[in-house]
Amino acid sequence: MRIELIRPSRSFRDAEEVVAFASGLPDDLALLHSIDLQILPVLLDETGLPLDLPNQFITSVAILRPSTTGDTPRTYAECLLCWLRFLESKSTEIRDVTEETLAAFRNSLSGEAGPGGVQVYSVNTINLRVTVVESFYGWMHSRKFLFTPLGEFVTTRNLQRMPYRGENGSRRRSLESILVPRAETLPRPLGFEEISRLFAITPQPFRLMFRWGLATGLRRFEVVNLRISRLMSPEQISSSGLDPVPVDIVRKGGKTATIYAPAALVEETHWYCLVDRPVVQDDNSFDFVFLNRNGRSYSPGTLSRTFRKYANIIGSSATLHHLRHSFAILTLGYLESLESKGKKVNPVKIVQTLLGHSNVTTTEVYLRTLEVSSDEVREALAFLYGSTL
Repeated sequence: MRIELIRPSRSFRDAEEVVAFASGLPDDLALLHSIDLQILPVLLDETGLPLDLPNQFITSVAILRPSTTGDTPRTYAECLLCWLRFLESKSTEIRDVTEETLAAFRNSLSGEAGPGGVQVYSVNTINLRVTVVESFYGWMHSRKFLFTPLGEFVTTRNLQRMPYRGENGSRRRSLESILVPRAETLPRPLGFEEISRLFAITPQPFRLMFRWGLATGLRRFEVVNLRISRLMSPEQISSSGLDPVPVDIVRKGGKTATIYAPAALVEETHWYCLVDRPVVQDDNSFDFVFLNRNGRSYSPGTLSRTFRKYANIIGSSATLHHLRHSFAILTLGYLESLESKGKKVNPVKIVQTLLGHSNVTTTEVYLRTLEVSSDEVREALAFLYGSTL
């Protein structure tokens, strides 16, 4: 089995052709809307034929959850592919699955080890794959496409918040009862020396892309999707006197939002576009700021792998997302210092807006990190360490 990525608007003459390829069920009217999608992942069996129900589910996800890069439906497809391969290895039919089968799937992911005995999948990845499978079976059950023991269980549990078999009946658990417990970790900012060493060895355009992540808190897909047309020109920056300057970007779910970038960063970006940016090779890449040597836009995965490469060189365990952590924690600390001096600001609310968090509780995690890394805490730990010498 494998995943085939297609671009409906380019690859097919009309929506009916998409339906015929993706599911083989032309009477499924919801799929007719897939012609407008940028990317549609399609699951194929070992003979190259599309898998009907999984593809209908993936297409419904792609339609209902807009994704700028197509990462969301692609992630769902990867999760289902992993699940279907597991069922194949156990000689289990899709209609015979129970909650015990799903728990066995979770355990197989948790127990899979790579070189050196290191666990292959993170807790977040395992839980994501389990959740996608649950959603798939609940979707089939609610649409009356296929009734299965797991689909009935998921649907009933979601309605009645039933516990899993074997649990104490008085303990009512939520949808997360079969997931792997997550270790509570706080975001980690990069140290200034770590940042300096990383930027000193990273070549362009990745150094500039990392600057955007650090100075604005952009996610990796937001960095690779920066558009030239949405940057103020150097002349506009000079005449307006603004610093930082507003930049419109596309957030998760295809929402347009305004972030603020240092004027010097925007001007450096224009200089890169003028001097170092490769020649555009296709019309779809014309407005992208960052292009690879082939003149096409970068993928988020390329940005992550490049960061990992240069972080390894300097002996850092940081990931690309730590740039976003650093932005959030340093900005929050600066705003809190202004608030303590009598400036009327709401640090958490400002950082929530800058990061694009829909829920303020997500932003408050950074506040906890700031508290445990404060000067008072550092002094207390230094005293405790000194008392042991």
